[in-house]
Amino acid sequence: MKTKSIIVLIATLIIGFAIGFMTNSHLTKQRIQSFVKMGTSDGFKERLYHIIKPDEIQRDEIDPILEKYAGKIHEAVDGSREKMKNINEQMMQELEPYLNDEQIKRMVKVQERMGRGWGDRPPPGAGHNRSERPGKGR
Repeated sequence: MKTKSIIVLIATLIIGFAIGFMTNSHLTKQRIQSFVKMGTSDGFKERLYHIIKPDEIQRDEIDPILEKYAGKIHEAVDGSREKMKNINEQMMQELEPYLNDEQIKRMVKVQERMGRGWGDRPPPGAGHNRSERPGKGR
């Protein structure tokens, strides 16, 4: 009888853990999708409509305004991404002479995972003579 109670308890814990894990995964996915959608013009407008809660008359009047600014905001976001990419490329150019091939590979891998790759860079060490680099061996 004691063994049966323990098995039921363990099964309940496993089922509870699985349900919690799946729920957390689903909620996280929804939040990420919502965040990504905010980067689009339609997502921006949808979010503002949700906040403002306009009636039909207001919606018709403010739609052109939101359309105008949603486009501007989308352009600004794209511009800031390009600026970040350029800053990352400049940083990497300055760091590269002091890093070994493995460190460069790790930096590139992290930036690729973040969606901000270094651009069209040759593979680490390509076209470079490692012995001439000031930070070799650091």
